[in-house]
Amino acid sequence: MLADESLEGDIGRDRSRFLSPFDCQLGCLRRSRHKGNEGASRRIGSKKATNKGAAGPEPEPAGCLDELGVAGKRFNLPFSGLLPLFARAAPANHQGMFKIVVALILFAHGIGHIMGPLKVFNLATINPQWQGDSWLLGGLGVGLTNVIGVGLWLSALVGFSALAAVVMGWLPGEWWAPLAVFSSLASLAGVLLFPVAFPTFSTIGAVVVDAVVLASVVWFHWTPAELAA
Repeated sequence: MLADESLEGDIGRDRSRFLSPFDCQLGCLRRSRHKGNEGASRRIGSKKATNKGAAGPEPEPAGCLDELGVAGKRFNLPFSGLLPLFARAAPANHQGMFKIVVALILFAHGIGHIMGPLKVFNLATINPQWQGDSWLLGGLGVGLTNVIGVGLWLSALVGFSALAAVVMGWLPGEWWAPLAVFSSLASLAGVLLFPVAFPTFSTIGAVVVDAVVLASVVWFHWTPAELAA
């Protein structure tokens, strides 16, 4: 009998060498659940169970995540010691990545408004169909119409670039709501007065971003501070 138990122990140790970090984590969770079920059975059969002991299965031990690092060392992985840290820090990393994505969208949307001034000053041909006129401001002349258009586009450019800085935490969070409303309205006014100034795809994208930003502020009262909560 002793020889059989020794043989089984050797086989178990040999098999553990081939366990991946994920197998180790799964086994830890199963052991935790098994211990919790045993504890619950003992409490049901005992008349001296306390209120604290009758709460249910025991929680997952804190060492389960640490077993990822132990299993990784069996494979001599250079990042084996970092596996538990990655498991604990995943939600924070996702939150930080979402903040960067939002900031990049706002910044790219703001920079896109530079196409209007580039066309007005004949530095680039953005949309050959647009010659600098406006269907609503035709009576003001091309010169004044262009001044209004450039003012709206530059306002949106600066405003959305500043919004990206607010999301990243580089500017005060109190600037978010007024800047978001002002920049979105300036951008939408540019689209309304000069609907063919930009390519169709760019115009549709601008309207979508403006509408989302306005809705987040006016209806949902969203602020970038929620990304750091």
